[in-house]
Amino acid sequence: MKSLSLLILGDGPTTAAIAVHAARHNLPVTLCEETDEGRERLQHFCDLLNLGWNESTHEISIVHPAEVNSNITHILVAEPTALENNALKQELLVRYSNACLMINSQPIEGLIIGNSNPSWLYFSNPTQNNSMVEVFEPVSQAVVFFLDAIKEDPVWVTKETGLISRRLSRAIEGAACNLLLVGALPNLIDETMEEEGWTNGPFKAEDNRGLGFGYYERQQLREAGHILPQGFIIPDRMVEAGRLGREFGVGRYDDAGNRGGVSDRSVEYLTSEEA
Repeated sequence: MKSLSLLILGDGPTTAAIAVHAARHNLPVTLCEETDEGRERLQHFCDLLNLGWNESTHEISIVHPAEVNSNITHILVAEPTALENNALKQELLVRYSNACLMINSQPIEGLIIGNSNPSWLYFSNPTQNNSMVEVFEPVSQAVVFFLDAIKEDPVWVTKETGLISRRLSRAIEGAACNLLLVGALPNLIDETMEEEGWTNGPFKAEDNRGLGFGYYERQQLREAGHILPQGFIIPDRMVEAGRLGREFGVGRYDDAGNRGGVSDRSVEYLTSEEA
């Protein structure tokens, strides 16, 4: 394979951070924005990351989309929202349809970008010297080539298991739901965790996010053969009863408007049935 040349699409700090990280491994990197203001903003973000703009060491170009070099081998969509209603950047994906297309996100159902089948990966807090990349399987050899070039030993994940942050959250939620089966109340579990320094306990966080997301995720995991904590039967039954969380009407608490911490009696009854 010929030498790697990376085009990163995005307009914010994440784009600049990934660019700086790649540039420190002497990869030729191109960023693009249509306006002088946009290009100056990207350069400002890179300056804040102490790039130094030493062209002999860091090959970063910030150009107008029409000026992107023709030898691009890899495209990384660092911030997918930057492509929305941006015809010039979308045109780049068509122009370089033979390039390896990567998206910095967990897989998004129904998202069509360019004419190719993208690979999905996720940079966690990239900096000049350090980063962790989670890569959704399967990937092409071109993605492996890119990871080798930036000296990354990735964490391999699947669509069903999700990103590390979600896997940890799911483990905590499962443990909390198991506590419900032995008589603990959701508001008391939340209060205990908040006293330990959490901003929101696991049930309050789930209520705020919406119970339907976790329900859909658990269905996928079960279909893939994963065995989940028994306590998840409670949020599953809640969703099936139409209790989708505070932002969608009502969830575990009976004070959706006040954002308090009083357990809903019907949820307590449902829990006692499963205990």
